Amino acid sequence: MGFPPIGIMSLSSVIKQAGHECVMFDQANPDTPNQVIIDRINQEQPALVGLSFLSTTSYPYAKMLAREIRATNQKVKLAFGGVFASLNAPLVKLQCPEVDFVCRGDGEQLLLDLLANFDNPQDVASLTWMKDGQVIQNPNRAMERQLDQWPFPDRESLKLDYVESMPLDVPVVLSMDRFTTMQTSRGCPWPCIFCDIPIFNEGKWRARSPQHVVAEMKHLEALGYKSVGFVDDHFLLQPKRIEAICKGIMDEKLTIRWGIEGRVDSVAQHLFPAMAKANCQAMMFGIESGSQRILDRLKKEQTLDQVTTAVKNAKKAGVTIVHGFFTVGNPDETIEDMNATFDFASRLPLDTFGFNRLCVYRGTPLWQEYWHGDRFHHYIPAYTPQCRRTIISSPTDGMSWHPRPLSLLS
Repeated sequence: MGFPPIGIMSLSSVIKQAGHECVMFDQANPDTPNQVIIDRINQEQPALVGLSFLSTTSYPYAKMLAREIRATNQKVKLAFGGVFASLNAPLVKLQCPEVDFVCRGDGEQLLLDLLANFDNPQDVASLTWMKDGQVIQNPNRAMERQLDQWPFPDRESLKLDYVESMPLDVPVVLSMDRFTTMQTSRGCPWPCIFCDIPIFNEGKWRARSPQHVVAEMKHLEALGYKSVGFVDDHFLLQPKRIEAICKGIMDEKLTIRWGIEGRVDSVAQHLFPAMAKANCQAMMFGIESGSQRILDRLKKEQTLDQVTTAVKNAKKAGVTIVHGFFTVGNPDETIEDMNATFDFASRLPLDTFGFNRLCVYRGTPLWQEYWHGDRFHHYIPAYTPQCRRTIISSPTDGMSWHPRPLSLLS
């Protein structure tokens, strides 16, 4: 499925509620290439242009757009945001001096504070900026737990109905039903070594109230949406909350279909039948490997028996689509481990599955292991030339202050 950019849609609604104007672009839309965005910026002359991106994969494109914007407009303020920018803010600011600000962490209140303090950026918590040639890291703001205070995302101000956004390796199974996404909670406290979510969320899990979640689903159904995907990092964490959401859906007689992601060791599995009855038609589990040795190596803190039990429980409860995420190329993984994963996946009663190469995100425990250990120095000769071509794109990127030629890498 192609996911709409719920991050900027959430920020748009917050900005508009505060009395500002906001224009959004989704760069997955082929009708809005860089030049269209730049022309609109020069036409509107906004106070701020924010560029949000998720990971190292999209970082080079964000840099290119920022540089193209700055080449034609010297006055507009530019800001980066998103998980990757948050976790690598000082390096990002050095690598892309065209960007005035790097916003770290949750963006709602931060963006409102920034709009009110262009002349006093030192007063904006969780902001990275530059003064007199030095990168300034403002103190972190306290993590916001009252998520109900924010309005629903601005889904009506951005065209999202285009097929071209589908990734090339995803089978295009289209539905005439209107689809969107929601975020009902943020974060995951588990210590998987390849994941940057616990770092970004400081190891905390925060949730909206069941009433607020049900109210948004009712709002979406009134707008004509037929299905919604919850993009929570771990929906299945708090049984009482799940039970209240299901009850609210049933009490409101909502028919909108929904799907979630969660861990196989959830203690809420007794609620799978209630979820299915409340129109939960898709459950996605991060299984990763069919080798217990590899699961332990990744610190998944789950067993193969728990995987089997969760998948079977979901199917027994009547969930239409049960999906499994798997990774290959894990640290210390052998051919035997990979074959065990393929065999395990084939035995599970999954409806769909996806195999992905493990990506070592910068700042994660696994990245720290490779960066500071012998593994990194072993692999650097093979990967340095390619990484410099694909990720480092200007003379300012290969700065002499860095002891190694690789800077921002997955």
